[in-house]
Amino acid sequence: NIGWLAVGVAAGVILQILFVHVPLIAFVARRPVLRFYRTIVDALAVAFSTASSAATLPVALRIALEDLRIAPGVAKTVLPIGASIGKDGTAMYVGLLSIFALQAVGVEPDLSMLAIVLLTGALAAFGTAPIPSASLFMLAAVLSAVGVSPEQTALVVGFVLPFDRLLDMTRTVASASANLTVTAVVARWEKAIEPEAGK
Repeated sequence: NIGWLAVGVAAGVILQILFVHVPLIAFVARRPVLRFYRTIVDALAVAFSTASSAATLPVALRIALEDLRIAPGVAKTVLPIGASIGKDGTAMYVGLLSIFALQAVGVEPDLSMLAIVLLTGALAAFGTAPIPSASLFMLAAVLSAVGVSPEQTALVVGFVLPFDRLLDMTRTVASASANLTVTAVVARWEKAIEPEAGK
């Protein structure tokens, strides 16, 4: 059921932000959480509307430099790396989509299959281009690792493709939030936060 896949993606994004990003912002980066998210809302809006980490990068850089006052050396290093390989939303989605695909083709995944899906999904996320729907191409690699034929994979992709744009928009928000969160954490560790003007 594609509805359960959509619910899983939305729940995964919310849980990731609440239980990973928020504690990092509050306890490691030591920033007020609500103010942080009010500050980065433009980047999250661009991530949602474009479904692209690459398209979000210029806005995220502006926010990091001007609003979060992160030193240019940190912001201009961490954010591009994050846009290239920091795809939290993609890793989560490839795992969920793989389980969906296995059930769609009548395979009941066992623990070893789940471990393979988890590992190959995480590795595939590193190699995914920061463009819309790129994770669908990674699905073939993950499913072939657990023995699903290319024909079955093509059927699943064809079924999911019409709905993927909305799911992609949702999961790109998690990646954009993660990239700015990690940048704030690195800035705190490196003491690379610029003073406010006039101070």
